[in-house]
Amino acid sequence: MSKYIDAGEQDGTLPDAEICDLLSNDRRRETIDILLNTDADQLELRDLAGKIAARECENGEPERQHEQSVYVSLHQTHLPKLDNCDLIEYDDDRKTVALTDEDHPVIEQLTHQPNHYERVKQTAAFAGVIGVVIVSGALFGLIDLCTTVIPVYILLLIVALYAAGIMHIL
Repeated sequence: MSKYIDAGEQDGTLPDAEICDLLSNDRRRETIDILLNTDADQLELRDLAGKIAARECENGEPERQHEQSVYVSLHQTHLPKLDNCDLIEYDDDRKTVALTDEDHPVIEQLTHQPNHYERVKQTAAFAGVIGVVIVSGALFGLIDLCTTVIPVYILLLIVALYAAGIMHIL
């Protein structure tokens, strides 16, 4: 039985804190991503460590020592933790790793999380376009500044402050 069911979760789902803990480490996220995007049913630990080490190196060619460090951290820490919550199946004897369920709550959290940063960028771009239209209209005498622009400007300022607040939260 998995750790999170033992911890008292009767519906078989992970608590949010546990999901955050699992996704807080780059190597665990990389492990899940690599397993999701491989055609094989399982990977050997050495191959997985090599792929993660290559992603971590800027030039794409990890040194043997770095690859060994990734191997050890996966074997001792990250894979047992992912295996303990039934996200992967890690065979310690054969040194193989496989996903157990692509509908696992951790995978859903990782792959279906909305990108708040993109929404903020779109909001800021929209506010910028509106600002350019208003200023252009005012310069060419198409828009009366007092009756049209000031209320719109205040609205844009509110939207910009809202976007800045969201960016600060993220």
